[in-house]
Amino acid sequence: MEVLAVGLMAVVANAAVVGGDAGAGAGAAMPGMPVAVSGTAGAGSAIYPTPVPPPAGEPGFVQFNNLVVQSVSSGNVPSEIVATNNYPVPMGVLNSSGGAAPASATSPVQCYKFESQAGTAGTAIQCPVPPSANQKMPAMMASGSTDMPATSATQPTYIPVNPSYRIEVNAATRLSLRDRTVATLADFTQGDQVNVFGYYNADGSIQAYLVRDISKPVQTETMQLNNVKIVSISGTAIPATIAVAQEQSAPCYGYDTGSGKPIMCPLGLPSFSNNTATQNVTPPQAMAPNWVMLRKYAVTVDAQTVLLDKNRTALTLSNLKVGDTLNVYGETSDNGQTLNADIVRDLSIPPSASNYSGKITQVNADGSFVIQTDDGQTITVQGAIQTGAAVTVRGVLDSSSNTLTEVAGIYFGSSLTTPPIYLPTPAAQPMIRSK
Repeated sequence: MEVLAVGLMAVVANAAVVGGDAGAGAGAAMPGMPVAVSGTAGAGSAIYPTPVPPPAGEPGFVQFNNLVVQSVSSGNVPSEIVATNNYPVPMGVLNSSGGAAPASATSPVQCYKFESQAGTAGTAIQCPVPPSANQKMPAMMASGSTDMPATSATQPTYIPVNPSYRIEVNAATRLSLRDRTVATLADFTQGDQVNVFGYYNADGSIQAYLVRDISKPVQTETMQLNNVKIVSISGTAIPATIAVAQEQSAPCYGYDTGSGKPIMCPLGLPSFSNNTATQNVTPPQAMAPNWVMLRKYAVTVDAQTVLLDKNRTALTLSNLKVGDTLNVYGETSDNGQTLNADIVRDLSIPPSASNYSGKITQVNADGSFVIQTDDGQTITVQGAIQTGAAVTVRGVLDSSSNTLTEVAGIYFGSSLTTPPIYLPTPAAQPMIRSK
């Protein structure tokens, strides 16, 4: 995503003070904000006032990137734009007893602080969280959210809060579109992404000096999202929508210059509830532990979409299933929230065997059993315990009864290609290693 260019122009008579453009990376040099001027403005002039320096303890001058517009109070100035942070902030966790505890996780950096309105370089910071966000916590803790799946009693549940900011727009506020052409309040609509620079107050309001709508004019970008996992598929008939989620560490590539180059992954949907095609999606239990921090996208598959497996063999939509890992190549015209897929490659097909470590939580009559893996997944293991299966075990043998007790390790497979991982104490719960 682009970093906001905060250059403004003060025109008095025939004189102009112009700031340059900021670079696209974090910590890029930022141009100076408007300066105070004296004299009489000529026709068509725009004078942007110098704000009062922030008092001690106030956050001061902050640049907010990629806020999502929720409402605009009026089409004329003065007006107030309410916008939310597109990254849910984990405000707290529910522990096993249901009580709240401080969250250690933080949202990705997307704000910059300046010492003054004329500062030339910003410092990357975590976005300030307004008091209104704290007021949302009890209701969310009580009611839950379709975008926050329940977890087991031993897994903490993060309480996601999308902080809302009140952006105060007056006659001195510069409004622009993505291409930096002049905008009006009528251009700002619900769902637009905006970059904002201004004086931030501790009550959650922003005295805006520049608001830039980066959703308009609409432009189409070609990109590839790697290692996204399927959360849901709308159906087996084409066209269909695939809801996917991506880890923060997964890469993305841009193809607007022809060849692919690494890019910052788009923020995606604030939540699946923000998209008509995905608003009833229920996240899989396996994704619950870090659901808040996953990027979420809606992928459209139509008759022109090419579906492939990891060996690049053709697939049909019915071959795909929830939990599969995909690479998706396609076009977006809404800053990456939705993609019209040209190619979808399922890296989970054909399947390959993997090792899973965990503790047995249940043994079934048919010989299957359930394990809780080290990363929190609950997996049912089919057909492992059956007549003729090769097994290696570690335990204490009672020779009088030929009974093996204090079992510390079990390994299924025809040969020991790798040593089984034994538990630290004989009395510990048996650990299963699959070949």
